[in-house]
Amino acid sequence: MKNQLILSCILFSILNPLAAQHFVYQSDAPFGIQPARTDGSKKAQTIKFYDFDGDGDYDIMLTGLDYTDNVPQLQWKNLHFFVDVQINTGTPYAPQFSARDSFMHFPFPVGYFFMSPGDLNADGLQDFITTADIDFIGHEKVTMQINAGWPTMGPFNATSLDVMGLPAFVPESFFMPELVDLDRDGDLDLMMSGFESAFAVEDGPDIPTFYYARNMGTNLAPAFEGWYPSPYGLKPYSAPEMITSGDIDNDGDVDFLGALLLIPADSVNQLLVHLNHPGINGKPAFDSILKSPFGLPTTHGNSQLLFPDLVDIDGDGDLDMFVFNGNSQNLDVQYYQNQLCQVTTQDLTLSLCQGQSLEYNGVIYNEEGDHVVHLQSESGCDSIINLSIHLLPVTETSIEITICDGSAYQIGNESFNDPGMYTVHLTSVNGCDSIIQLNLNVDPPLVTSVEATICEGDVYQVGNLTFDAPGDYLVTLSTAQGCDSLVHLTLQVDVIDPAVITIDHSLIANQDGVTYQWYNCDTGEDIPGAVGQEYEVTVTGNYAVHITDAAGCTDESVCTNVIISSLQDEPYKDRIIVYPNPARDFVYIIHKLNHPVSSVTIYSVSGQALGVFIPDVNHSIDLNGVAAGVYFLKIDGDGVGGYERLVVVK
Repeated sequence: MKNQLILSCILFSILNPLAAQHFVYQSDAPFGIQPARTDGSKKAQTIKFYDFDGDGDYDIMLTGLDYTDNVPQLQWKNLHFFVDVQINTGTPYAPQFSARDSFMHFPFPVGYFFMSPGDLNADGLQDFITTADIDFIGHEKVTMQINAGWPTMGPFNATSLDVMGLPAFVPESFFMPELVDLDRDGDLDLMMSGFESAFAVEDGPDIPTFYYARNMGTNLAPAFEGWYPSPYGLKPYSAPEMITSGDIDNDGDVDFLGALLLIPADSVNQLLVHLNHPGINGKPAFDSILKSPFGLPTTHGNSQLLFPDLVDIDGDGDLDMFVFNGNSQNLDVQYYQNQLCQVTTQDLTLSLCQGQSLEYNGVIYNEEGDHVVHLQSESGCDSIINLSIHLLPVTETSIEITICDGSAYQIGNESFNDPGMYTVHLTSVNGCDSIIQLNLNVDPPLVTSVEATICEGDVYQVGNLTFDAPGDYLVTLSTAQGCDSLVHLTLQVDVIDPAVITIDHSLIANQDGVTYQWYNCDTGEDIPGAVGQEYEVTVTGNYAVHITDAAGCTDESVCTNVIISSLQDEPYKDRIIVYPNPARDFVYIIHKLNHPVSSVTIYSVSGQALGVFIPDVNHSIDLNGVAAGVYFLKIDGDGVGGYERLVVVK
């Protein structure tokens, strides 16, 4: 954008208003134009400039009388005309025309022939309006010739405009056609200039006339409506004119340039300019006639100016003029250069960054080197800039970065915190882009879940922290890259219950589901086979138990003194029957000698008395209120005493 602004400022300074226009005679028949063939035949009477071959520059169409039939009484049908073409082999700024070549198979009408070229149906082919198709009494009609083939070959589809309601002109009238978009609606209208004959009036004067037919169709399908005399105030001079159209004063609208016919040989012959000054509604308005203004030529005596044509032959943005100047012996084509626009040339050097471009008139400039830029000011004048473009490098760097989740990476004024590929445009010291392709990786927090079990009194360490109580902990550590590493610790602490209960001569460890080893405190030795939760002491002494759980945690009970007396119930030990064992709903307690059992006390393995039960007459105890588990029964009665283990299932 900066370079475009710089160029715009330069263009503004170049395209300042230039001096007023002035037509200056340059030469006869320049650029290889041939008013006649090399053998002197086929002398042209009109010249028309048109891009005949569609290559973007102007070619030439020359028309004139070819020959007449050798008959006693000459009629319109005995006149034969030619159309020759000269192709521009040069450029729009320096034309050079090839030798004349016949436009073959042109459908010439009967009568004095004039034509105006133009693309009437927007198909890129050259069509024509021609006059005059003259009947036996001299009516002159206008014909539309639509080109249906290759530009130089035809064929042509002819339509007489009288079918559109445009009648033939009065007999012995004389008109020349000009296709021009007069109302600026995008299609070609038709202007006729010449004179209308005072037919049937003996020695009556010819009447100078302009007729206008407006194209009411489209640029694809023309449909003319007319004839309208003196359109938009355009009135002929006192003598008939043959007119051509163009923006003579470079104000953006259509003007007309006319050459006089039928003037006395000893009079002054001038070119007439009809300037268009549109009103506020934009419609054309012609209100004055200028006689040979802007340096246009004037002739005297027998010399005659005929059939002018306006064209920007040198590509400088203003219209130059070609006009026939001659007498009864000679007819030359003269070239007048319009110097309204003096072509200026300026050298300009610009530096562009790679990938940047400048655009003017639809042309894009983005390559290093020298370029020729043709510019046009508001007045339509051309200037040429010799543009030298130097391309500055654009740097591009690829980087891959890894950051921690929750942090950001900054380049210039931009920061990035999400993973992905990014293109960052910075400005280097030369003013061009410095492109950084960033591949950003984001390390998420490393979350580790740990379930650990420690023994009571031990500690569990995470990083520099230690834990000795059960619970859930979240510890934040750092990885080698400095990112967070989260440890979710679920800690369990194994607590061993070393309590031992004593029931008569039995020692029972209070904790279930562990490994047991009973030992003699007096000797310090383990008791072989004493690995159950309960140990029945047979010898008086001090006893304890080593307890080890599944996690490897260990503890030991205090030593318990057990005394075996002489009053022990050995005689009754094997006489008590407890069945079924395991029991579910009822348990039966029977003494083999039928000694009565007066009461049964149920203890849990922890030594807690759960209740005292009296057997019924069937010697049974109801266990419906006792949960499943291992219990000890203390059995009492007359002559009965002892302990039994009972397993209750549900």
